[in-house]
Amino acid sequence: MRLRLIRSEQLAAVGGVVACLAHEINTPLAALLGSIEIMQEIVTSPREAATGADATRDELRGLLVDCGNMVDRIRELMIAVRGMSRADEKEAVAFDPLRAIRDAARVFAIARRRRCHLDLSLQAVPAIMGSPGRLGQVILNLLQNGLDASTGEARLLVTAESIGSEVRITVADHGAGIPADIGPHIFEAFFTSKGVDEGTGLGLYICREIVTAMGGTIGFETSPTGTTFRVDLPSYCPERVR
Repeated sequence: MRLRLIRSEQLAAVGGVVACLAHEINTPLAALLGSIEIMQEIVTSPREAATGADATRDELRGLLVDCGNMVDRIRELMIAVRGMSRADEKEAVAFDPLRAIRDAARVFAIARRRRCHLDLSLQAVPAIMGSPGRLGQVILNLLQNGLDASTGEARLLVTAESIGSEVRITVADHGAGIPADIGPHIFEAFFTSKGVDEGTGLGLYICREIVTAMGGTIGFETSPTGTTFRVDLPSYCPERVR
């Protein structure tokens, strides 16, 4: 049941940004189709006699470069979404946490770019053991919480650094902070301050479940000027795994 909750919440987190991502994908797709139509017109019309063969080739080269750029953009989006949504619960692997952070941040920033400004400050860190997809889910949930806690255009910051034998990841917002009476309960299952129509009360509970399963801890610091969630995960140590 715990794994099912984690999986369903993971899919819900990714699904929450799918509509926005669809718009972001449609934009380069429309540009790609437009460029293809222009190229078809060029090769099927007698423009070469009027403009010259060299000019025609240059125009086609420019359009092909534009097409390549649009395809690259779509591919980057798909890679990020795939990294966030893959089902890799069955066994832990050693992975680079920075890639998981960047994938989650890219998906979130693209989907919410009109509502927030997202910064990354990522130092070189060692590998950790666990699930890249699940870590991405944690980051995505914490970013969404930061956005929900902010008024106007949110400013969010994700950091990563090596602290002794652990990797520390933080997600900070500039919202109004977590009220003192709510703080002790935010990691409890089905507890939400967003209202029944906006929150399931499982997001932070699932975050704690994932982090704990990876041998780490999650906590937060809050004030009237913002909240910072802190995730500490043990660095990968082959001797420890054996």
